[in-house]
Amino acid sequence: MFVVGLQGSPRKNGNTDYLLESFLEQAVAFGAETVNVRVADKHILPCIGCNSCMKTGQCVIQTDDMFAEIYPLLQKADVIVAATPVFFYGPSAQLKALIDRSQALWSRKYALKMEDPLAATRKGFLLSVGATGGKQLFDGIELIAKYFFDAAGASYRGALTFRQVDQAGELKSLPGHRVKIEASARELFTIEKQNQAIDSVIKEKRMANPEEIYQCQTVNCGYMYNPDKGDRKGKIKKGTAFADLPDDWKCPICGAGKKMFRPLAGPDAVK
Repeated sequence: MFVVGLQGSPRKNGNTDYLLESFLEQAVAFGAETVNVRVADKHILPCIGCNSCMKTGQCVIQTDDMFAEIYPLLQKADVIVAATPVFFYGPSAQLKALIDRSQALWSRKYALKMEDPLAATRKGFLLSVGATGGKQLFDGIELIAKYFFDAAGASYRGALTFRQVDQAGELKSLPGHRVKIEASARELFTIEKQNQAIDSVIKEKRMANPEEIYQCQTVNCGYMYNPDKGDRKGKIKKGTAFADLPDDWKCPICGAGKKMFRPLAGPDAVK
């Protein structure tokens, strides 16, 4: 199980930082591999609304950390945990920039109907802290998180939020906060661990042989051609072996030719 945490607060060692770290500690206890991304430290340019990703499935901005690091992490993740303080009833500007750039993932999923091998099992979870006690304090953030997780191919599994937490370190002194963190993490990661065990059995029974599945080796692509599914965009019918694809066939995501593909198993497999 691979868990990606997105720490959206610009404040170092604050409440959001502590909340996410504590949550990821529980994930490790369940045997997960975790990555904690401090979004404020990353160079993430804002979406420019060019709609190029609607045609190609890739963002035209390819010189920042979103392209080089964040996209690959989101696509690899089994669980995505987004953590943010409340800024004007929404997420931090740093995390919102990352979310906006996820339009490319939305385009892959809905506009181009591209396959995401982990979409059926990937989960999304929200962590947030806010200074006031209003009933609607987290409504805006939760709505944005739901759409973000959907674009990233993750089903929304809920949120853990804390009201009336403002000053740095205040969450640590809040009675019962550890119990809530541990309970939420236990529920999420216990179910995820069980689901992965079930999914592995299902895949063994119905997945094409690894030797028949070819993966694109272009940086930040990773598209896998599965003969059981064919290529809808390229009008390749189901059941067509990779060797039988036309010589001019291109990767539906990045446009690379057949020479850029390697099988998942066998002598020429990806190392």
